[in-house]
Amino acid sequence: MPVARVVWTPHPPIAKRPGPGRVKCLPMTRGPFKWLMLLLVFDVVVIAWLVVSGGETDDADLVFASSSGHNFLDPQRLSASNDIRLAENLFEPLLRIKIDAPGLPPEPATAAALPEVTNDAEGRPVIYAFTIRDDAKWSNGEDVTSHDFIYAWRRALMPDFDSEYSYILWKIKGAEEFYKWRQEQLSAYLPTGARDVLLTTVYDAMKNRADGLSKVAAGDLKLNDVPPLDAASEAKKIAGLQSQLVHHKPYDTKKQLAPAQAALEQLEELVKSLTDANLADNLERYETLATKAAEVIDTYDAEVFASHRTPETARKWLNIAFDRFNKTVGVQAIDDKKLRVTLASPTPYFLYLAAFITYAPVHEASVEKFVGLAPDATKSARLIQDARWTSPGTIVTNGPYILNRRRFKRDVLLTQNPHYWNKANMRNTSILEIIVGDPQTQLAMYNKGRLDWVPDIPSSTSIARDLAGEMAKGKRNDVHMPTTIGTYYYNFNCKDKELPSGHPNPFLDPRVRRAFSMAIDRKTIVEKVNGVGQVPAYSFTPPGAGKGYDPPVEHGVRFDPEGARKLLAEAGFPDGKGLPPIEIFFNSAGGHEGAAQFIQVQWQQVLNAEVTLRSQEWPVFQEERKRQKYDVARGGWIGDYPDPVTFLDLFLSGSNHNDAGYNNPEVDRLFAEASKEVDPAKRMAKLREAEIVVLKEQPVAPILYYVWFHLYDPGKVKNMNLNNLNSRRLEFVEVVR
Repeated sequence: MPVARVVWTPHPPIAKRPGPGRVKCLPMTRGPFKWLMLLLVFDVVVIAWLVVSGGETDDADLVFASSSGHNFLDPQRLSASNDIRLAENLFEPLLRIKIDAPGLPPEPATAAALPEVTNDAEGRPVIYAFTIRDDAKWSNGEDVTSHDFIYAWRRALMPDFDSEYSYILWKIKGAEEFYKWRQEQLSAYLPTGARDVLLTTVYDAMKNRADGLSKVAAGDLKLNDVPPLDAASEAKKIAGLQSQLVHHKPYDTKKQLAPAQAALEQLEELVKSLTDANLADNLERYETLATKAAEVIDTYDAEVFASHRTPETARKWLNIAFDRFNKTVGVQAIDDKKLRVTLASPTPYFLYLAAFITYAPVHEASVEKFVGLAPDATKSARLIQDARWTSPGTIVTNGPYILNRRRFKRDVLLTQNPHYWNKANMRNTSILEIIVGDPQTQLAMYNKGRLDWVPDIPSSTSIARDLAGEMAKGKRNDVHMPTTIGTYYYNFNCKDKELPSGHPNPFLDPRVRRAFSMAIDRKTIVEKVNGVGQVPAYSFTPPGAGKGYDPPVEHGVRFDPEGARKLLAEAGFPDGKGLPPIEIFFNSAGGHEGAAQFIQVQWQQVLNAEVTLRSQEWPVFQEERKRQKYDVARGGWIGDYPDPVTFLDLFLSGSNHNDAGYNNPEVDRLFAEASKEVDPAKRMAKLREAEIVVLKEQPVAPILYYVWFHLYDPGKVKNMNLNNLNSRRLEFVEVVR
């Protein structure tokens, strides 16, 4: 899961904690602007207010700090680690990870037991039968049913809702195909959607032929060297297009495409009559026929689409999509309490997927009140989801807690779900999350007893180094640094021909990416810049990413200034000449600036590159990174389940978390072969091959493997059960006052 960090906005205190006292002034960060100094002074005043306030406010059994506010609490739309941490207290999937057991095995949650697994007709273990426990209830008292899961999973597989984790359901038979089919359906509805398809199918073929003939007329090419236009082949493409679109559109596509096909037939006759002697006379006629396709498309677009893009049509298309989901995706409600899931291929880690938050159910009736078609049906057939369904008093949950209160960038209060099936074993009845982005403020509040747990102190900050040092000297027993399956890295923009600055993108060349990666001294970063016991990363998958998987660290990039300069020269940038200005993009809180400044200097010194830094708050950063609006952008990933796939699927061309925009058919092929491989060793070998390709091309530069910082008093906070997946079960945490 991606790791979130957002700048803290100061707010009044939320919970009443033990008494007021004096607080030392915290050191200010130096800055070049006078207004910044005034803001920092204000921050110190507010910090003191937060720490020593004794006003009458709400209290809770467990109080912790979050470094950022929340983008989503919707299980099918969230992806940031802080969103997941909160939502998994509100919603419960079929299974959960048993965090107090060796190996972190999945255990029954909303399901009454682990599923029965059977083979399909081909003898593959791909059919999973779940039974939902009889006492599984929604917070409004209604039964949780198998239909609730199917509804939730369909939401995740509708590209309308931009679910970043939709691909995590693609292991289900037909799920990936349905998702991509719906994408095509939505694209075909747009005024430019079918136009683009027709241009590719008809006009481009004609235009490319005309360009070749122009070269013949200019004497640059012989007529026989121009690839012939096969009108019959192009006609087949049109027929295929008709077949594809007829399922999407309520009108006769064959009739509307007929003029384009007629133009192809005329073109074919002309091509047959062309010779070197008459080419010049016929070239203008040929080009006229080629452009006729564009006129056909204009007419098709203006006359046909405008009269059919209506709310009624959008709803009809939606019903077609729902019907297709029911017929093609491998999920079936046998009855209200029995759910059958058929996978596309054997997936040894599927039980971990079934325990992930995206697989959690949602309450259809309460969600659907906030779902509707796009406001302008002439432009889109998309469904729109209003996030207000997750507001306090509106949201219906099936997990241990209900959402009692949520105040923007201030706090979130969870209280016990009275209908939760396992409430008798909960060790607390309320949780208060206080949004505090500044680590110094978090530490001050913790030291004054205002916080029971601080889970988000960035390991790259001086505070983390100080705490780690005190722990090493035996001065603190409340600093916890569990091994974490996570990697910190830099994304290179592998997608756009131009960088956001308008310059040609040098990172389209793997040699440039490798050169920049080779110019990073990871060892110095972990020892001098961070200095909290992190490990340099020479593979994307960290150690322990999956049983039987050996990360190919021998293929990783090492610090090699001479090699970096040589590669950069081979790519056409000797001594950095010709390189455009390069910008490192990172989110503004979380201690990323130190590493960015160090790498900035290294790239300047080793590669003679002009490098600048830019930071944004988390929501803006996350959106711009996802749309590749960057040159180089920092990234961080914590494994969602104990299998290397949770890391490597970030490099699939269709992955919603492929922030680098990387596309390599060989990686896709190896991944597809691994997904069909039943033999565990052979499967891991295929995945390793895929990672070797990734490491060779360096779409991202792995920098270090994460160390996660937690701050809590083990004599006071019981049953935290830290683990390398950073998985939590907060309903079992007990705080002794």
